[in-house]
Amino acid sequence: MRSCFATLLLASASLFLQAGSTVPKTGGVCFRFDDNKPPEHWKQMGALFEKYGFRMSLALVSQDLNSRRSLEVLRELSGKGHSMMDHLPNHAVYQIRARTQDEFETYSRLPIADHADAKKRRVYFKFERNDAHPRNKRFQASVRGGELCEYPEAMNRELGFTRKLLMPSTGKVYGIRIRNGKKMLMDFWGEQISLPDQEKTEFVLLAANAAIQPSDELLRFLASVSRANFLAAGLPAPRAWIQPGGWECFVSAEKISGIYGREFGYCSADCIPGSSRLNGFFNDPAAGLQRFRMRPDFTGLDNGQDIPAMKRKIAEAIARRQVKIFISHMWVNRVKGGWDAYIKGYEELLQWLKSNRIPVRTQEEWAEILYASKPEPGENIMPSLSTDLDADGIPDGYELQKGARADITSGTVFIPRGGKLHLSDLGGLEKGNNRFALTVKGKAGMVVYLDFFFVVRSGKNYSERRQFRLENDQQQVLEGVVNVKPESVTLHYGVRYSNGEKDLEVRNPVFKP
Repeated sequence: MRSCFATLLLASASLFLQAGSTVPKTGGVCFRFDDNKPPEHWKQMGALFEKYGFRMSLALVSQDLNSRRSLEVLRELSGKGHSMMDHLPNHAVYQIRARTQDEFETYSRLPIADHADAKKRRVYFKFERNDAHPRNKRFQASVRGGELCEYPEAMNRELGFTRKLLMPSTGKVYGIRIRNGKKMLMDFWGEQISLPDQEKTEFVLLAANAAIQPSDELLRFLASVSRANFLAAGLPAPRAWIQPGGWECFVSAEKISGIYGREFGYCSADCIPGSSRLNGFFNDPAAGLQRFRMRPDFTGLDNGQDIPAMKRKIAEAIARRQVKIFISHMWVNRVKGGWDAYIKGYEELLQWLKSNRIPVRTQEEWAEILYASKPEPGENIMPSLSTDLDADGIPDGYELQKGARADITSGTVFIPRGGKLHLSDLGGLEKGNNRFALTVKGKAGMVVYLDFFFVVRSGKNYSERRQFRLENDQQQVLEGVVNVKPESVTLHYGVRYSNGEKDLEVRNPVFKP
């Protein structure tokens, strides 16, 4: 049973989504920890988040939740408002490991089963293949001792780990595993196989993460197993699906939204095909699908970076009205100082987040706020030139190019000849006419250029430029109107000038309806 505190926490979050209410376009952070870990690590990290009033998200491999202590800790964390996410029953889409003989026999008889290994109690599932996909590539290669060789040199980089090959002569699909620099062919599921040597045989490189997808029946089965596992563990049914990395082709957001979303009530997912860095924005034109493409950032202590690097990423995201999801696998063996250094680093980071009032929420909460809420329409979404949360001397969200410099205290940027103030991927765009304004001071005769470059996922980006000739040396406001098309996702913004030697001073950027 959830604690009273967790109930209050969820009730508080739901205030954002009351009918007719709006939410501020304030970015924030989610911390996601993937795979099953020692329960005491989960417990200590959860206590640390609770200390600062935050909650974390755990992506669980539910078929392997067999430890009594793990279940106790997870139930306790769930009761306190931390989210439990579906990382597939066995961290895989096309196979599952049965826990009992009865379970193995049941899974083996399913129509979606391709074959089974009784010794390992593992069942392997069928897949759907699109031989006519326009990005499939035909080529010739030889097979010697199980190694793919004599393929076109131009395809060397494409023939990598996780890519799948169809051999038309056998009608079978193979995967590539790199061993000692050799491209060894395995079966689709990654099992060792024996292939006869063949010279100059035709292959088809199947379009990555597109030409192979699971059937709806397989996804329903996996969702049902996950739900049953969570409920049996005393956890709420999961509401977020997390793509496992590794050998397999990735599942499309359309597939996951159709089965997990519509049929099983999932509100979010991390799907890789079709996603990009362009996610986590208010007023997204494809909100219904983007909630299933909530991709993480791998910056972290167990991936070779430090806490200052994470602070920089967060400061940039907040300034640009973005939500940043960080992923960690708690690989503390990669962290100098091990677990103690790892959790100490997170304490420093969470303390910084708390002191700067940066929102930290679970992935499911952010999915509802970003994609089911109504953002406040009248806000100026331009980052302030006087905010520097990461203390690097540069206004958060901006780039100072070719000699441009900033005075954070006064909120002023000084742009020299040839320099530029630049801002990338500003989110929260209101569609339709927007007013822009910028306070400037320069030399009479300077021509100031304001460039607005709008990013569209289809690739049909477009730009607008406004230019102003300064009539005097006094401070003045440059302003006008730019139309934001409905398909626009983010804005790149730039300020520069010509016809002058003196620095251009800029303050108070504005972009709002």
